[in-house]
Amino acid sequence: MNYWRMSFRCGSRGYEMWPQCLERGVAAISYESVDDLDLSKWLYNEPAEQWSQLSSSQKASIRRVAYEMRKGDIIYVKQGTRIVGRGKVLGGYTYRLNDDIIDDSGDVWPHQVPVKWETDFTPISILLGGELITVLKLTDAHLRLLGKAESSAR
Repeated sequence: MNYWRMSFRCGSRGYEMWPQCLERGVAAISYESVDDLDLSKWLYNEPAEQWSQLSSSQKASIRRVAYEMRKGDIIYVKQGTRIVGRGKVLGGYTYRLNDDIIDDSGDVWPHQVPVKWETDFTPISILLGGELITVLKLTDAHLRLLGKAESSAR
């Protein structure tokens, strides 16, 4: 099992997608250059032309959602300096171009994994590092920090 920290925001200060993801029971991500690709039909980094348009951190984030997240993994939801949600991944990657997870520009966020979000999670203030990374794989050190912060919040 892996643990992840994920942001659901358009850019660094844009529209917040977390309410839609919470309501629909998914974790979703979108990057324009690969949004027309069902990544389950491609090897990572293919087609190269579209992947080459992504930054290193974007490649890492979309790779984690499409190829690395698995059933049973845990996702912590980041909003600024807070963790505001937690959920368990229920299955693998799905491509949902016709879904209704849509940002303020009208763009669909088609790359998704199903998640059972906890409804009683108490938000905590914490910075774990890698703040500009959309999907961060958490280490044992991150998990110890989260555990202490969650204990203090109770």
